[in-house]
Amino acid sequence: MSQVLIQQYLNQLQDLRKVSGTHRESVVREAFKDLLKGWARSHDLVFIPEYEIETKAKDRRYVDGALLYELRVPFGYWEAKDEKDDLDAEIEHKFRRGYPRDNIIFEDSREALLIQNAQEAFRCGGDDVAVQDDRARLRTPKFQLEQVEQKPNVQICGDLVVYAAAMA
Repeated sequence: MSQVLIQQYLNQLQDLRKVSGTHRESVVREAFKDLLKGWARSHDLVFIPEYEIETKAKDRRYVDGALLYELRVPFGYWEAKDEKDDLDAEIEHKFRRGYPRDNIIFEDSREALLIQNAQEAFRCGGDDVAVQDDRARLRTPKFQLEQVEQKPNVQICGDLVVYAAAMA
């Protein structure tokens, strides 16, 4: 992921918090949305906000965003949560409601979590000193191989989670 995109994200997040005086999801998620949109353009994907999905029970749900190939095939999904929420509890709630369990990022501007094949593939937090170690681990051939076996293009999405969660 481009260092420019990451720095823009961090700057925008800081500005939104400072100027708005709040950390509410509806305000700060705009920074992550812009990060996703920029990253999507550089990978020939299209970001669709409030993307409609249909659950197995035929209910309609709307994820905060989705990255789609131009043929309308989803690459991955994004769901923003409020910093005050318990991220793990919110994820379980969304899964019970039928949200996708493959290639979806949940984030609350403090922590980001990538779910692939119905399992947690990666988690990192902005104030976690292990974030630097996680970035290095992502670049090792073994880690990339493991992710490629799970799903194509996963390493890219993993980078997105790691860098996006590197909050100032």
